[in-house]
Amino acid sequence: MNSPTYRLTESELLAVVATRQKNLTVDTISIARALMVDRKTVAEVMREFNKSRQRIYQIRNEFWLSYLYTIGIPADWKQITAIAPSELIDEFLDKIERAKKNL
Repeated sequence: MNSPTYRLTESELLAVVATRQKNLTVDTISIARALMVDRKTVAEVMREFNKSRQRIYQIRNEFWLSYLYTIGIPADWKQITAIAPSELIDEFLDKIERAKKNL
């Protein structure tokens, strides 16, 4: 199964920063920008910021969860990749939209 693609635009990144302002350092924001906006590899970011792979992934995951929260996705929802008949996908997406409206 494919992993999610952790990509943000600059404005999406800034929206996350605005919601978490007090808990972020300039270094943490720069790492998230390098990974998610500039699309550098984890290895490149590790070298550039002298951080461990584990810390880079932690920052990425925290920013991604914060992004999902800013667009209204509950923290307990899961992200998946699915291959199925289009009519089942359409039904599933309709159910998701109804669930989001009921939040």
